[in-house]
Amino acid sequence: MRPTLCGFPGVGPGTRLSDGEPPAVVAARTASRACGHSGVRPLIIDRLALLLENKILPRTPAEGSVGASG
Repeated sequence: MRPTLCGFPGVGPGTRLSDGEPPAVVAARTASRACGHSGVRPLIIDRLALLLENKILPRTPAEGSVGASG
């Protein structure tokens, strides 16, 4: 593997999002997928809702790559 793939400086630098922001991101993604146009099964929507309810959330960097493919 190329060293630049493992040590790219633009991946996840800086501070993490504030405590209120990751739940908002997960809620927005859940609502978007619940519209029925994404091909996501209802079970996935239910599981995302459970994660939100139980405050099981990602630690998201404020900058860098976090998989922005939707």
